[in-house]
Amino acid sequence: MKLKFTFEEKLLSLIILIGVVLRFYHLYEMPFMHDEFSALFRTRFDSFSEVISIGVQEGDTHPPGVQVFLWLYVKLVGENEFLLKLPFVLMGVLSIPLVYKIGKEWFNKNVGLISAVFIATSQYVLTYSVIIRPYISGLFLGLLMVYFWTGLVKGKYRVKNYIGFTVFAVLSAYNHHFGMLFTAIVGLTGLLLVQKGQLGKYFFSGVVIVLLYLPNLSIFLSQLGQGGLDGWLGKPDLYFPLNYIKYIFHFSGWSYIMALFIVFIGLLYSWTKKLSSFYIVSLFWFFIPLLIGLVYSIYVSPVIQYSMLIFTFPYFLFIVFGLYPAKISQKVTTAIVLLLLLVNVSTLIVNRKHYQILYETRHLQFLKQINKVEQKNEASILIANHPRINDFYQKKYKWDFNYINYFEGVSDEIELKKVEEIVKNSKQPFFIYGGQSLAKPEIVQIIQQKYPYCISNKDYYASHLYVFSKENNNDLLKPYFIETNDFKASKVNWKNIEIDYESSGALLEAEKEWGPAYSIKLATLLKHRNDVLTVKLEFKDTLKKDLLLVTEIKHQESLLYYSVSSSSDPNLKEGDHSIIYKTIELSGVKLPSKDISFTTYIWNKSKSEFILKNYEVAIRKGNPIQYGLFEPILEDYE
Repeated sequence: MKLKFTFEEKLLSLIILIGVVLRFYHLYEMPFMHDEFSALFRTRFDSFSEVISIGVQEGDTHPPGVQVFLWLYVKLVGENEFLLKLPFVLMGVLSIPLVYKIGKEWFNKNVGLISAVFIATSQYVLTYSVIIRPYISGLFLGLLMVYFWTGLVKGKYRVKNYIGFTVFAVLSAYNHHFGMLFTAIVGLTGLLLVQKGQLGKYFFSGVVIVLLYLPNLSIFLSQLGQGGLDGWLGKPDLYFPLNYIKYIFHFSGWSYIMALFIVFIGLLYSWTKKLSSFYIVSLFWFFIPLLIGLVYSIYVSPVIQYSMLIFTFPYFLFIVFGLYPAKISQKVTTAIVLLLLLVNVSTLIVNRKHYQILYETRHLQFLKQINKVEQKNEASILIANHPRINDFYQKKYKWDFNYINYFEGVSDEIELKKVEEIVKNSKQPFFIYGGQSLAKPEIVQIIQQKYPYCISNKDYYASHLYVFSKENNNDLLKPYFIETNDFKASKVNWKNIEIDYESSGALLEAEKEWGPAYSIKLATLLKHRNDVLTVKLEFKDTLKKDLLLVTEIKHQESLLYYSVSSSSDPNLKEGDHSIIYKTIELSGVKLPSKDISFTTYIWNKSKSEFILKNYEVAIRKGNPIQYGLFEPILEDYE
C-alpha cells in the first residue's frame, strides 16, 4: 500500500528532521557539563535508599524522578556519555510533534507548525535536549500531560485520556518542582473547562495525583528548607523576562523581525475577534509560574533560571503565534516556516556559536589542551576541576598524568590563600591555570605576580585556560589601558590625596580615614562588554592593621557594583610589604550601557599609619564568550 502524506505532514517531517540533525550533530563527542557530573556521581550508590537520602535529599534540589532514572539507567549502560544523553535527546525530538499536535488542537495547524519550528531549532530547547538534567524531560512529560488533558477538556472522556493525564501529571511532579507547580496549574484550569458531568471523574484523577505524590512530600519540604541558590545564583531583576525573550530569539534582529511579522499577520486577521479560551489559558500557564518564580527569587531566595521556564515555553509560543490564522495561503505559511528554519539555524550556528560553546566545556577541554601544551613537562598546573572529574577522564581516555610534576585538582571555590601557597612553592618556569567563572578572578593577578607573561590563552564558556611564563615573552593579557601611581610625586588625575611623599613611599598618616582615589569614564576606553578591570595596591603595613581597597562602578548616579577588599585576605607578602588584588570581570556586572564610570579609593578604616608604595588600575581584554551560552556574544567595540 502506497503511503500518502499531506503537504502539512511533509513540512512537519522536515521540521522534525532538522531538529534531529541539530541534536545528534557531534553528540558522540559532547562531554558532560558540571551539573551532569554532579548527577552522575550521585548515581554511585548501591541501594535505592542511599540514592534518595544522600543523592536526592542531601545532594540535590530537585525531586527524585530523574535521579532515580539515572541510577537505574547507569546500571544498564554504564557511564557512557552518548548513551546517557540519548533518552533526553529523544525526549527533545518527540517534543516537536507534541507541540505541533497541541498547537493544532488548541488553535490550528499553522500555529502548530510555527511553534514546532522553535522547539526544533531554538538554542533554548537544543541546549537542554543534550543535558541529563530534569529540564527537557520536564518539557516532554508536561506536553504529554497536556496532550491527554486537552482530550478531556475537549469532551473526549476516554479512559486513556484520564490515565494519560494522571500518569504524566505525577511524573511531571516527580521530575521538577516547577513541573509540580505547572501540574497544579493545569489541574486547576481543568476544573473550569471540564464539563460538569465529568467533574467527579476529573476530581478523582486529581486526588490520585496528590496521593501518588505524597511519598515525595517529605523530600520536597526538606529541600524547601534548604533555601534557594544564594551561593551562586544572583537575584533576578525586572529585565529578566525581557532577556529571556531575547534569548529565545537568539538575540537576533532577523528573528525579531520574523516574529513581529507573524504577530502582525495574526493581528491583521483576528483583531476584531475575541480571544479563544486556549489563548487565555496560554497566558495564565506561562505568566503564573514566571511571576511566582520572580517574586520568590526576589523576596525569598533566588531560584528562577531559564531552565525552569522550559516546561511552559510552548505556551509562550502560543501567546506569540496563537493568533496566526488557519485560513491563509499555504504558500505564505510554507515560506514563513522555511524562513524561520533558515534564520533560526543560521543564527544558532553563526551568531550564537552554539556548538563551539556548548560542546567545548571546561572539564574535558582543560585536560585535552594541557596534553597539547609544549611546556607541560616543566609547568606547575592548577585546574579548577573536581578530582573525581579528572579521574573520570583519566580512566575513559587512559591518559597518564605522570608528566605533570605538580598537579592540584581543586574544587570550584579554591581559596586565594591556597593559590598563594601554590604559586609561592612553584619552582617551574611555567604555570598553567584552568579557571572557571565561580573561581575568584584575582587568581590570575596572583599568578602574574610571579609569572607575569601569559603566552597562551584559550577561552571557553564560563572558563579559560592560561599558560604563564617567567620569561619576557609577549603577554596576551597585557592591559590596553594602565594608570599607575608610584607615589613619587603628585598626579593630576588622583584625588583626595592627603599624604606625605617620602623616599620609601607616600606616608598615609594615622587618623586619616581616606586615602588616594582615582576615577575614570569607561565610555572612551572599553573595547568589549566582557573586558576585565584590575586594581593592585602595594603598601607597607607596619602596625599589622587592615587597609581596605574600595572599588565601585556607576551608571550616572546608580551604583552597579561595590566591593571592599581587605589586605588581610587576598594578598601576597614579600618582606614587610602587602598587596591587595582586585579583579572585576565586567561580564558579571549588569551594565545598562557602555557609558559607565569606575572609581577606586583607599579606606583607612583602622586609622593607622601606612606607607603606600604603588597603586595601579588597568583594563585588559576578557573572555568574549564568558556567559555566551545564555547571553549575547558581542563583537569588540572598535
